Amino acid sequence: MSFEMADKPLNILLVGCPPAMTKQIPVLLAAAARGRYACETVAELDQGLQRITQNDVDRILFGLSAAKDGSLSEFLRARTRILNRPIVVLARPEQKPLTLEAV
Repeated sequence: MSFEMADKPLNILLVGCPPAMTKQIPVLLAAAARGRYACETVAELDQGLQRITQNDVDRILFGLSAAKDGSLSEFLRARTRILNRPIVVLARPEQKPLTLEAV
């Protein structure tokens, strides 16, 4: 589905993303989506799970830095709890092995 064809804005939830990323992603989306999105940020997975219960989140951008132990634990917990929405994994270059494991 293209953004031009969407009847309503795409609701995107950023979970556990570093502060620099939470500032940059809305700027990039604004350029690409021509304002056809709404972006919200939560610092931790539990906040994200609470927010998703409102059933208006379309996509989740999940920062691997959400796991304080540097593992996939938080992503795996998200994946088992969020079954009906796409989760896009965001990672730093040095997290590439974790990213590949997540896929």
